[in-house]
Amino acid sequence: MYDLSDETQSKEAVKMPITDSILNLLDIKDPNLTITDVFEKIIRNTRTKIIQAKLSYQPGRCPNCGFSDSIKYGFKQVSVKLVSLTALACLMHLKKQRFLCHQCETTYFAQSPFLLCFNSSFSKPLCERIIELSFDSLTLKEISKLTGVSTSATNRIAYPARVIQKTPELPENLSFDEFSSRHNQYAFMAINAVTHKLVTLLPARTKMTITNYFWNHYSLEQRQAVKTVTVDMNAAYASFIYQIFPNALVIIDRFHIVQLLQTAFKDTRVATLKRLPNHHSRQYKSLKTHWRLFNKTENQLDAQHIKYYRGLNEFTTQQNIVSLGLEDQPTLTAVYMVYQTLLEALQNRDFKTFETTVHQYQRTNTTMDTAIRTLKKNLNGIQNAMLYPYSNGPIEGLNRKIKTLKRICYGFRNIDHFFTRIERLLA
Repeated sequence: MYDLSDETQSKEAVKMPITDSILNLLDIKDPNLTITDVFEKIIRNTRTKIIQAKLSYQPGRCPNCGFSDSIKYGFKQVSVKLVSLTALACLMHLKKQRFLCHQCETTYFAQSPFLLCFNSSFSKPLCERIIELSFDSLTLKEISKLTGVSTSATNRIAYPARVIQKTPELPENLSFDEFSSRHNQYAFMAINAVTHKLVTLLPARTKMTITNYFWNHYSLEQRQAVKTVTVDMNAAYASFIYQIFPNALVIIDRFHIVQLLQTAFKDTRVATLKRLPNHHSRQYKSLKTHWRLFNKTENQLDAQHIKYYRGLNEFTTQQNIVSLGLEDQPTLTAVYMVYQTLLEALQNRDFKTFETTVHQYQRTNTTMDTAIRTLKKNLNGIQNAMLYPYSNGPIEGLNRKIKTLKRICYGFRNIDHFFTRIERLLA
């Protein structure tokens, strides 16, 4: 005869591994939690996976009085949002065991380490998932859609109260730059020039903000240990870096030196184009269409291979195009020769030639005059740029990530939220 007790025992044996598998998938490792049922339900026009569970264990010491005189005193059902394993939202209806203490006559409830905190409706894995997604360049609305949590709740979880963190160690080689924060304001950023790790973020790039931060957070001995500080052509930084770091050498970023020279030559080339009477001449077309050839160094120009160039509509070489554009243009030729000499000296790390060219420069009444004056003021930083390998390339790359984050999130009204996302993005 068929024994029904065997069937009941087999069903229970099958149910236990299934329960453990569900808990494992949900990343819940509490042995006191038992799943009783799983089903689907329509909640606010949304298909939701409902998991019914029970949390119970033998009472221990009362958290209010400390005595071990408690008994089980019923259950209380709460709803806990879980990480979705599929496209469906996942919700747990949890029955929490209530305990009654005979000594102090108070009640308290069973607690589970996977629940975030008392009276929280979000599981700890879900909160960790929200914070994990905030490390990427995603908006709060996108994060809320991925996790099934409202935008306001995502905002509370992703941006908790900022904790004052320990001041990071001051590296020997620093790199400074600024980025647009909000309302046409600029924030300050400093990184380690070797490891490219973030050192600090400040809400303003003013002298007072920067100097007060380093003076208040680092001792004089720590600041004296800084050897180099890499900056762009911003004259404000060079004016007070020695007040903060007495022994540091200022390094001007090589990219900004080249950019300054290219901009000066471009303005001169455009001014020459506007003065040419015939806009259909070969010289105008060479300066207008093939301007990239003029930015190359002379040793990069091809003077042997003949090819067809559109715009000019003829077969020629790169060297001939440059010679055609400079023909009968003494001012443009003079500026071009200075540009080429300085560019080649910078690439060869030849500071002596660079310095001689800057000091022997003759005025041409062009924007190159302003560029040369700027280079004269920063000769020490330019010399250090030729001696040391550090540059602002890494911090410019981080700056680009910040701009992408700001653009995707349509800006930030709260500067603390902006800095929190930056710190997570650059971690």
